[in-house]
Amino acid sequence: MPPLPLHTSSRITMTLQSPDSTTSGQAAPWEEYPSRITARTSCLDGIGYFRDRLERDLERLFSDQVNVDVLSLRAGERVQVQSYTDKESLDSFLETNPPNNSESIVMLKQRNTYASLQITSDLFKRLLAVHKVFPPFLNYIHSFGYRRSAGDEFFNSYHCRYFPSPGGVKDGSYEFCYNIRYAAKNGRKTNGSPWSIRHTAIYEQHDSTLGSSRWIMVQPSDGYKAEVVEYLDSEVSATRGTIDPLVLHAMLFNSSERDWRDYINDLEEELKVLEEKALFSRVGRVHSADFSVTFSGLQALHRLRKKMLKVHGILDSTVEIAAGYEKHCHKLRDSGGCTADHFIFAQMDIIIAQLRNHKRSMFMLLEQSESISKLLFQILQYRNEENMLVTNRLIHATSDAAHQTNQLIRQNGETISRLATSSYSETKAIVRLTEDSQRDARSVKVLTFIAMLYLPASLVATIFSSNLIHTDGVAQNFVPATQFWMYPVYTFSLMLLTIIPVVGWERYSKWRDTPAPVHSSYP
Repeated sequence: MPPLPLHTSSRITMTLQSPDSTTSGQAAPWEEYPSRITARTSCLDGIGYFRDRLERDLERLFSDQVNVDVLSLRAGERVQVQSYTDKESLDSFLETNPPNNSESIVMLKQRNTYASLQITSDLFKRLLAVHKVFPPFLNYIHSFGYRRSAGDEFFNSYHCRYFPSPGGVKDGSYEFCYNIRYAAKNGRKTNGSPWSIRHTAIYEQHDSTLGSSRWIMVQPSDGYKAEVVEYLDSEVSATRGTIDPLVLHAMLFNSSERDWRDYINDLEEELKVLEEKALFSRVGRVHSADFSVTFSGLQALHRLRKKMLKVHGILDSTVEIAAGYEKHCHKLRDSGGCTADHFIFAQMDIIIAQLRNHKRSMFMLLEQSESISKLLFQILQYRNEENMLVTNRLIHATSDAAHQTNQLIRQNGETISRLATSSYSETKAIVRLTEDSQRDARSVKVLTFIAMLYLPASLVATIFSSNLIHTDGVAQNFVPATQFWMYPVYTFSLMLLTIIPVVGWERYSKWRDTPAPVHSSYP
């Protein structure tokens, strides 16, 4: 966005003194524009309103830079195109070239749509005062100038005023101004829309007594400017040395109408994408490959409808302006102030018909977009209700599962409690059994100890009572039998036969229970 232009002074002192200024220091007429221009102003113009509004808007409308093109045409000469890029040269032109000298077209420019006009405020006042431009033209100038964003986009109108000749008879002299908006390619290929809405304003002042016109064009398109130069440079205009005003206006309306069809077709393509979503999106059972209908789609449709409403309003006002100018031309022709042939009037009728056709197309697209918006909203609403149902089902299922889980947890808790109680009872029983076992073990230990005390005596008694020991008949002494040696041999042999299998079995069991060693594959 261009920065807000700042003026070093509310008024710029001209290098060359205007012939209208006085040596006593009194302000020149152009410095007080729109006051003191001529008797052409009307009591309905509201001079004070226009002057105050212009003073308030100077910084936004104008800059300190100058870039003005002037097209001049004299009989028998080629069109002269002069560009003025500094204040002094444009000031000199306005002083040394009075408007009665030739047909002229002054073209004011902007760097871009939101930038200030490339002319100083004082030079602009001087230009309007020299040409005696009626104050209502300022209404159209206020549509231009620096802006941070789009604004004042719906002001499109025209203004016309007839004034009598010096003899007091209306003979076809008039002032006519209007502004129109049109679609144009902006050169963008990746970011944003490739289309922009451009704006131009036209002022024409025709003097029937001189047979000449003076024009002021604000921000004309490059294409229209080239067509104007080509027309003025043609053999017919160079020979006549006059500009046919109806031709220039018809050329402007024709130039502004050309791109509307392509622009509307592009808007229709954008609408078709949303229309496919609305017409072919399924409800109920949604497939993964189905169209994605979201709230952002409705937002995109709203932005598109906003564009279409704007275009519809522009086309409607353009039709009114073109029809108003055609009516103006018919009035001039009926009064003898216009000599245009029927071909130009027929061409204007065609242009108006095409503009009306574009307007109907936009109306149809707006109707379609409204139905698409309703359908998309219903699809979103239906899917939202479906999602709510699914969500509620999931919530209920989750609640049921949680309830069942809680029941199972409670049951498990009760079971664990019962098991704990049973385990406690069993533990007490085991403790009692352990205590009983300990008492029994102590008793067995005592009995074993007692048995150990009697075991040697029992062994001795057994041996002496057996045939292994006998007494002789004389002295009654105990005498071992001749085969007594067999008793210890057989006893120790049986002990070995009993101990060896037991030791072997224990070693085999230990070897069998020992796990095999794990061999790692890593070094």
